[in-house]
Order: sequence, then C-alpha cells, then structure tokens
Amino acid sequence: MDPAIENLDLGPPPSPPILSRGLPVAVVAHVLLAVALAWGVQWKRQPDPAMAAIPLPPVTAAAPSTATMGAGPAAAVPAQPAAAAPALPPPQVVARNTVPVVPRPEPAERVSPSFDCAKARSTTERLICADPELSRQDRDLGRLFARAQAASPDPRAFRRASDAEWFRRERECRDRECLLRWYAQRREQLTAALNTEGAAR
Repeated sequence: MDPAIENLDLGPPPSPPILSRGLPVAVVAHVLLAVALAWGVQWKRQPDPAMAAIPLPPVTAAAPSTATMGAGPAAAVPAQPAAAAPALPPPQVVARNTVPVVPRPEPAERVSPSFDCAKARSTTERLICADPELSRQDRDLGRLFARAQAASPDPRAFRRASDAEWFRRERECRDRECLLRWYAQRREQLTAALNTEGAAR
C-alpha cells in the first residue's frame, strides 16, 4: 500500500451531528401531529349541544334558469324565494241521506169560462177549459155578451145572430189559434153593437 494513503480513512463519511439529533425530534413531531389530527376528527364528529338546539331555516332548491346555466359564477342570479302555496278552502261537510228542498211553484190562478166545464162535450169547449187564456177570454166575452144583449132593441134577433156565431166556432175551430181569432172577431162585433146602440140613444 502506498505510504501516502496508508493512514487515510476511505470508509463512508460519518453522519453530521445535526442528523443524529434531528431524527428523534422528527419522529416525535410526526407522532404528535398524528395524535392532533385524530383528536381533531373526533372533536368534529361530536356536535355541540348548544348548536343542535338552534333550528336551521328551510332551504328551498330553485331550478336553474336557462339564462344562468353555463354562464359561470359571475352571471349567477340569486334564487328567488318560492311562492307560498294558496290556502285551500276547508272541505264542506255534506250530511248524508238529505234531500234538497225545492220550493214548489205557486199554482196559477184558476180561471173559469162562462160555462160549466163539468158539462163540456165538444172539442172547442174542452180546449177552452184546458187553457187558462182561452178560459179568461170566454169569461170576458160572456160579460160583454150580457151587456150587448141587454142593450139590444131586438133580443130575439140578437140571440139568433149569437147562436150562428157559436155554431161557426164549433164547426170551424179545432185548435187554440183558431179560437183566439174567433174571440177577437166576436169582441169586435159585440163592441160595435154596443157603440151603435149607445149612439142611437
């Protein structure tokens, strides 16, 4: 061996003093950090009783509009609160087995013609008795007939003319419209007779 390098130490250099002292410190620091992290996670899992007693406001999820979708955080519009649902009216309670009360119409005033309907035999007489308007016109015509007969200077001739008109009604009229026309014509005849007798006197 060369005398120049005989006394030289060719092995690995010794570790610096700082590393031999820092390794235990690093191990202890890592253990303390692991304990601190584990304690922090356990502390977060236990809720605070005071915070649990505070009710949180309800969160209403609003559907994103087409104007804000894909526009980014800068164009986001704050969600409007949801409108309250309209209050429904209380349900109506309907009693079972109840019949609605329908007011009965008041009966129409019964008008009797100038003759007895119990003795009606002809078609025209039955039509007059079944129709309130025809019955009223027959009653009014009977009163006008009595006045005209009393004012007539020849009762027999007046009676013959009236009978002829009565037979014409029985022969020609078979419906309501025909009877209405006959009563109108007969009123004109009797009114004209009364006016003529009144002018003569």
